[in-house]
Amino acid sequence: MQALSCDVAIIGSGLAGLSAALVCANKGLRVLVCAKSNPGSGSCTAISQGHFRASVPGFSPQEHRHLTLEAGQGLNQAQTVDILVHRAEKAVRELETCGVRLQSRAKGFDTHPDRIGGEGVQITKPLVTCARSAGVTFLTPFHAWRMVTIQGHAAGVLGFRGPEEEPTCVHAGAVILATGGAGALFARTDNPQAMTGSGYALAHHAGLDLTDMEFIQFYPLCLATSSRTSRLLPPVLGEIGTLNNAQREDIAHKHAVQPRPLAIAARDKLCQAMMLEVSQGRGHDGAIALDLPQDKSTWKKVGQAMGITDIDPLREWIAQKLASRDFLPVLPAAHFCMGGVIVDQDCETALPGLLAAGEVVGGLHGANRYGGNALSEAVVFGQIAGEQATQVVGQRGDRTGSHNDALNWCRETLQGLTGRTGHDQGLNSHVLKRQLQDIMWREAGVIRSQASLERAWKGLEELKAACPGPGEKGKGLVSYLTAMDSILIAEAIVQSALFRRESRGAHMRSDFPESSPEWSGHTLLGQNGVRFSANM
Repeated sequence: MQALSCDVAIIGSGLAGLSAALVCANKGLRVLVCAKSNPGSGSCTAISQGHFRASVPGFSPQEHRHLTLEAGQGLNQAQTVDILVHRAEKAVRELETCGVRLQSRAKGFDTHPDRIGGEGVQITKPLVTCARSAGVTFLTPFHAWRMVTIQGHAAGVLGFRGPEEEPTCVHAGAVILATGGAGALFARTDNPQAMTGSGYALAHHAGLDLTDMEFIQFYPLCLATSSRTSRLLPPVLGEIGTLNNAQREDIAHKHAVQPRPLAIAARDKLCQAMMLEVSQGRGHDGAIALDLPQDKSTWKKVGQAMGITDIDPLREWIAQKLASRDFLPVLPAAHFCMGGVIVDQDCETALPGLLAAGEVVGGLHGANRYGGNALSEAVVFGQIAGEQATQVVGQRGDRTGSHNDALNWCRETLQGLTGRTGHDQGLNSHVLKRQLQDIMWREAGVIRSQASLERAWKGLEELKAACPGPGEKGKGLVSYLTAMDSILIAEAIVQSALFRRESRGAHMRSDFPESSPEWSGHTLLGQNGVRFSANM
């Protein structure tokens, strides 16, 4: 077993993780960022469209707060929202010191990419370079599996490193979870395929509750040309064009989806309207038609209204996508998890020494996230987590034990696991993942019911039984561990969705179509199942 040591171990190399790493490194701490793929490249940040929601002239923190709370439908943590709206502008602008190119727009900022599709990389690439210059070390590929806990404190992480998946113990004074969400548990997603909820699994196995796991945001404007990973289209297209069913009915008008911009302020209602139309046989080959005008004047007018100064590159890019088609076929895809790990205002969890930031955290967005808040959340709370981690390390004393204590903990945890051999029969990891994604999309997707969720639960149990046992070591072992954690988090989503017997935000139960005041609280999922709490 390899053994490493650092002051702060950060799991995940998206915007939240990189923001935390820079703060810690600039304080003189030894920082190790652990990630499944090359630094920054496997994150949702890297494939994002680079939109930051933040106060700018004409868009105040008060309006930002109002829109965020309105989208969250009564379940946002108000104090956390206040932190976001008052710190976002400064935090986002600080990215420019690392070479991130930003441009102001209505209600926030955008990155300034060289090409369409490169918006997110314009964030991660300069931040990785900046982090390396500050002395941050990257450990990739690394599959984090369990939190190391000594004397009731987080003391590092146990995982598997490199192409040989060698067991590796990372001893740290503080650990920051910045692993992103779980969109890749669904067949249709715009997330990288590695986004299967590993951070939620790390927290759950460490004994922490997960909150509001039923709230999965689906993004409406995703190309329907693929049944799996799909690129999302810019929200402005929902204002330039019209979403029509096969009978040429305007879906937003038909279902009274009114908040504008549709793909920013009404993602939940719009996705639900789209899927209702498709499920009732009014789709175009299982999709919805996004009809777009050809005249430049409409594009320019809407672009200016949304603060996009040069709309022509997008118009030309869409023209290439259209080719000889009359419309773009679109369908929702899993986009963002509103639920997750519970933290306080300093990003600390209930496990001393463990902090969390970004999408892995629940509470800020309530039942539905307002568009543009994901990247702003990542940088604001990534910085806060980094600031607090420096305090934790300074106060740690001997509470995290010695390097040898951590190594012994890891050895004991692995005992009995690596000595077992896999089953001769069973689904391989690729087939298992596809079946899991199909179950979640079909039975626990945009529109749910008790019957569909019970089918999902049964299907997940059958997958668990069909999963080969752990191999002795290497990729076979890690594939098994990854599969089991993926099923665990899929079950967490299904279990929480079954428990919440109402529709609210991104959680739509066809058998409980209305919101209910008695559910104006949070689901908490722990080792003993789901319970309800008015407050987290």
